[in-house]
Amino acid sequence: MVGTGLAAVLCLLLVVRRYYREFPVFFASVSLAVVATIVLLGVSNNASYYSIIYWTYDVLSIVL
Repeated sequence: MVGTGLAAVLCLLLVVRRYYREFPVFFASVSLAVVATIVLLGVSNNASYYSIIYWTYDVLSIVL
């Protein structure tokens, strides 16, 4: 969770300083990782949802 927290702080800094305009793909990638980790922790008890979300995140992260 420390890594996710640091990534969330990075996202916040990118938004506050408006660097997300200069680095949109990086911002999208870090934001996706934070959201996916939080969602995966939320559905960790349901194997089918976990699998769907995990593989969807994996495909999206490869595209980014």
